[in-house]
Amino acid sequence: MSVDLRPYAAADLETLRALIASPSLAPEFDVFTPPGKLEETLGDSFFDRESSWIGSLNGEPAGFCLTFVMPRAAGGAWARMRLGVAEPFRRRGLGTALFEAAAGRLAARPVPGGLHELSLTAWLPNDGARAFAIRHSFRHRRSEWRAERPLLPTPPLEWPPEIRVRVFDGSEALLTDWNEVYNQSFAAHDHFIPSTIELCREMAAGSGFLTDGLLLAHRGDRCVGFCRNEQIGSTGVVGMLGVVPEARGIGLGRAMLRWALCFFAGKDVDRVGLLVAAANPTALALYRSEGFEVVRTREIWDRPFGPA
Repeated sequence: MSVDLRPYAAADLETLRALIASPSLAPEFDVFTPPGKLEETLGDSFFDRESSWIGSLNGEPAGFCLTFVMPRAAGGAWARMRLGVAEPFRRRGLGTALFEAAAGRLAARPVPGGLHELSLTAWLPNDGARAFAIRHSFRHRRSEWRAERPLLPTPPLEWPPEIRVRVFDGSEALLTDWNEVYNQSFAAHDHFIPSTIELCREMAAGSGFLTDGLLLAHRGDRCVGFCRNEQIGSTGVVGMLGVVPEARGIGLGRAMLRWALCFFAGKDVDRVGLLVAAANPTALALYRSEGFEVVRTREIWDRPFGPA
């Protein structure tokens, strides 16, 4: 058996696309299969090409490791690896070889503040992924749920008193509001990725960004909530919904969720989905009360890396 690893390059795009679309990997990586989504993902500023690999067995493309390096609020960074090995190439050591190649490249790279953690993730059921994580000293960190609901019927929409809303217009003022309200809404969340104006500007310039799908909610002169929608194939996705701590409990989250459902009523979608952390029962209760049902569970594992 001949194992060949090579760093991911732009010329490998179609090879990667074919692997992701293979029957054994498509359920795990379905988010990357709609037109343009894989290119959008690989163009993300967090994608680390130098630590991403394509693996072949006996000359046939068999697997990959895509690595994303994200900043931490406490300084330094952490890395998430998306590993995939297609059948019938599993249980031959290729996954371990890809992981070790990526980890070795990360260890050799200068990361400002240091790289502190590695992370793996997989949709369940996936006994192979869980066994792989345990074998490589990862521990369970948290679970996430994908929840979905049919698009219709669209619920009535009523905004809480003193709340005024604005659809994103690309202006510097709303870019600033978006950046600040995201950071304030999610600072206490696990694996919080701090944002900057530059990151917001980059996201807003992306080919898949829906300008009219970003809503900002203000109370007085302060932005206190936001909702950002995406469309992945025929599914509308509430990509992110956040409310600052001081504005929670007034019905703003529910109103923005209903706004998202109304937004998708005018799009070519048949379902609406979102992700919710299993450790956030308040959010899950809200989504369930609005007709969402959990359809998939994703497990996330991590392990320390580099300086403590």
